[in-house]
Amino acid sequence: MFKRRTVAVRCVYGDFSNPCLHPRLARIQARAFQPVQVFPGAPGKNASDIALVIDAMDLLHTRALDGLLSLLP
Repeated sequence: MFKRRTVAVRCVYGDFSNPCLHPRLARIQARAFQPVQVFPGAPGKNASDIALVIDAMDLLHTRALDGLLSLLP
């Protein structure tokens, strides 16, 4: 069925210059996630989602991973 794999990439995308995300930085770093700073490009657009998809496609294209798994609810 499913094989157990080692987690290779642990990133959190967001605009960490925003004061509302400052309290979360300590928790992110304590759990060994790499924060990826994404500045908002235009109002109403989600630059963080776009950056995440680009990075995921880059990982798959370079064959660094053979698949992606999301553990979000």
